[in-house]
Amino acid sequence: MPSPHVVVSGEALALPFSAEEIAVYERAGYGTAFELGRRTAFVGIDFTNEFCGPEGADLAEAMAVHRLACGAPAWTAARTVVEVLMPAVIAAGIPAYWMIRAEPSNRPPLGAPGWSAADLERNSLVRPIRELGHGTVLTKTGPSAFFDTGLDTVLRRDGIDTVLLAGGVTSGCVRASAVDASSHGFRAVVVGDGVFDRSATSHAVALFEMSMKYAAIADAAQIAGRLAPSIPTPTTERNEE
Repeated sequence: MPSPHVVVSGEALALPFSAEEIAVYERAGYGTAFELGRRTAFVGIDFTNEFCGPEGADLAEAMAVHRLACGAPAWTAARTVVEVLMPAVIAAGIPAYWMIRAEPSNRPPLGAPGWSAADLERNSLVRPIRELGHGTVLTKTGPSAFFDTGLDTVLRRDGIDTVLLAGGVTSGCVRASAVDASSHGFRAVVVGDGVFDRSATSHAVALFEMSMKYAAIADAAQIAGRLAPSIPTPTTERNEE
């Protein structure tokens, strides 16, 4: 049954909806239960220095370094993914895909001559994720992890039917990826405490909307406790050092 709150890590996030609006969702029968399918993959979205900023910085401080940075919420999500979810993902042999932004077509490929050290640092995965040493980095040109990235082909090749989505921002690239995952026939599960946004309101509303139509919402610990071994055939990994 729809609720006027989304609960993440035991905390209820207030939503700007009236009781009447919530009742509409209930009458329509919306709501997505948390279930995992036969074979699962993890997709982390924009856990980069550009979107996270320096660890320990608040939003204003992070944006002073990288204008798109989200500060503390991004690092809370990243640490939750690294420390709570990824040990279970790795132990179960589940493939991971880390999505980062591609540069405009008039720029050379990532890491090719013409990139400055600052460019590479900005578009690299944050250090705790790089240090995991698990997963494949893919570039995306739009909000969705599925648009023109080859991810759909890789997942189908490996028999994946469930995707775990984490990263940022909740109301942007995560939501777009959840919609596309559902549209492509995958079961989508958003890691509720592993996603982040600049706006607490946008974050809560996006989680609610996804949970109604496109994806289940579950905490990292809840997901970790349900993961079963998978049999992936990973693509060639690419280091972002």
